[in-house]
Amino acid sequence: MKSFPLILLCFVGVANIYGQGGRISVEITKEKHKTYTTKVIPSDMADSSVVKVIERRLEGFRPVKNHLKKGTYIVSVNFILDKDGNCSGIACNNDPGFGLCAEVVRELKKYGKFGPAKVGE
Repeated sequence: MKSFPLILLCFVGVANIYGQGGRISVEITKEKHKTYTTKVIPSDMADSSVVKVIERRLEGFRPVKNHLKKGTYIVSVNFILDKDGNCSGIACNNDPGFGLCAEVVRELKKYGKFGPAKVGE
């Protein structure tokens, strides 16, 4: 009976090793003359290559119909990666409107599979 908690603890440890999550904040700043600056701010757990790809894809996002006013808008997104590299559980924590959250979620879903991380390098 004492071995059951140990086995349960091992399963929990394996699930934590193979699964990883991340949080990405996207900051879009509108300046004069309809110029936009997109900056992706990763959390400590996010992969830096993913950040570059998402930042590049969001450069083309221009909320024309929504009349985005001058300012800084931050979209915060949480997601879970399984051991195969599939992204699931995408949830938007902070949605400032203007279709920004939907665009970030769409780009994360379009990214495809994430590659494995190498520990200790």
